[in-house]
Amino acid sequence: MPVHRHFSQSYLEARDKFRAAVAHAKVPLTSFENPFALAPNGAALSTDVALFGPEDARNLLVLISGVHGVEGFAGSGCQVALIERVRLVALPVSTAVLVVHAMDPYGFAWQRRVNEHGVDLNCNAIDHAAPPEPLPLYEALHPWLMAGADFDSPLSAAANATLSSLIEQYGERAYVDALTAGQYRHADGLCYGGTQQEWSTRTFLDIMQRWGAGKRHIALIDIHASPSIPGEDGPIHPGHDAHEAARAWSWFGLRHASSRSFCTARCGSLVEAAATVTPWADRTPVQLHLDTVPWRQAIDAWRADQWLHQHGDPTSHQAVAIKRALRDSFYVNTGAWQTRAVQRAEEVLSQALAGLSL
Repeated sequence: MPVHRHFSQSYLEARDKFRAAVAHAKVPLTSFENPFALAPNGAALSTDVALFGPEDARNLLVLISGVHGVEGFAGSGCQVALIERVRLVALPVSTAVLVVHAMDPYGFAWQRRVNEHGVDLNCNAIDHAAPPEPLPLYEALHPWLMAGADFDSPLSAAANATLSSLIEQYGERAYVDALTAGQYRHADGLCYGGTQQEWSTRTFLDIMQRWGAGKRHIALIDIHASPSIPGEDGPIHPGHDAHEAARAWSWFGLRHASSRSFCTARCGSLVEAAATVTPWADRTPVQLHLDTVPWRQAIDAWRADQWLHQHGDPTSHQAVAIKRALRDSFYVNTGAWQTRAVQRAEEVLSQALAGLSL
């Protein structure tokens, strides 16, 4: 099957392909329906879960897509390809693979990086009674990132000029880190972590507690598609545990190591939060980042989508262009990119299975 046939043009198509692949493999499917949102056509939204391999396997590999909704186009395609090409039914008896499809089905269906409440799930799994202190640089950037209701364009010349000046002053890496490290003051801003655990976060922790029960070792691969930062394409250990990090480095190679934050420097990502409900197991979490477009292009598309849902008209012709730009920034719909994405996913899957067999 040509690789492009594993990928989809909508959440509903992706869900159908995933379910069909699971049914063809003759493994059970469990669905968790989001009670707070519907798809644009009124259809139900769900996170779907399939277990490949024996339930009583001592090791578990968890393969996740769509934590940042619109990135589900890439993650879902890789999951379907792995099910159909790698044949997850042929696994070592000691290991099972749990495939978690569309962790944020709302963001996937509506082509957003956030959920139905505007929350970035990778910044949501924290103790909300004591959120991290605001980052001064993000506080300086925020008014210009979002442009505001006074502007008739999401990327106004005045806002961009001020941002360019701040980037020149603080440096590109500090700018990217400030935008992606998570913030809890501005509900209209980027990487907003919310004020309580969201449905998707609670569902993920329930999934981990249910299928992770009794496992000796749990590895997690969280598939993302994200802006291109030279040298940072590949698996990234998102946690703060030195033993987990050392194990991840040994499994995936030093060439994949990175200090990239993406909401992990100050707050727990979803895969890191798995530790709170599986304290009995060793864990090796990684985020697999698939490079898309230059980071400035992606961040501008992200800003425009946030502006649209705060100050614009999501039903307008302008909205169609903004949504297209956002999806194109977090999913490259070409055969060459899709082939490379699947190859990366296959490589990391093989490395994780080899690591679990040690």
